Amino acid sequence: MLTVNRHEKILNYVNDYNSATLQQLCDLTGASESTIRRDLSTLESLNKLKRVHGGAQKITRQIIDQDMTIKQQLFHDEKVAIAKAASKLITEESLLFIDAGSSTYELIAFLPKHIHVVTNGLNHAHALLQQGINTTLVGGQIKMNTQAIIGYQAIKMLEQLNFDIAFVGANGIDLKAGFTTPDSLESNMKQVAISQSKQSFILADESKFNEIAFHRFAQLDECEIITNKDNPYIKQYSNMSSIHLSK
Repeated sequence: MLTVNRHEKILNYVNDYNSATLQQLCDLTGASESTIRRDLSTLESLNKLKRVHGGAQKITRQIIDQDMTIKQQLFHDEKVAIAKAASKLITEESLLFIDAGSSTYELIAFLPKHIHVVTNGLNHAHALLQQGINTTLVGGQIKMNTQAIIGYQAIKMLEQLNFDIAFVGANGIDLKAGFTTPDSLESNMKQVAISQSKQSFILADESKFNEIAFHRFAQLDECEIITNKDNPYIKQYSNMSSIHLSK
């Protein structure tokens, strides 16, 4: 099969089914796994699809916020490993901002006790209190699907506070678009938290890379990234961001 025809078959399959494994693409085209890997690398460089561990995904240019219960199940092991890596950056007596989100939620289990955490995550606040951690929950409107607290009141409160570290989630990370999220009000919260912090870290598994949501809340050089060690996109982003890998 000609390369151009094989590429067309791969793209049609990925776009029709949203994702594909290496084995599915081998069966589809009759090509070897090494050939398919090269094809996926080429197609990703052309921004036609997104490689993931064991296959490829369709590129979705405008991400929609998923329900928190769904997000917590996706890439769960990677998120736990990322959270462990992030916790090693925290010292006793630190003042932290922890953003609402599924990756940042996993951080709570690994926090030291003698810190103060400010969060806009309703679920996060409950988990923090169960851990016996001094917690401040910002006030404002609660989003139904993500349980994030947003709005004017929450932003005004954050503007009065200063943090040692902000741990923030992102729906999309892209070399040109930067760090993005679908919701303008959540974007505003992230922007303020980053501006009020000495250091800011984005906690993101590999599924967030080469994705673009509607609202940019920071450029890549404004935050450091903590991600999973087997993230296939690291080389693309390492020149523009400080990258910390889970172990």
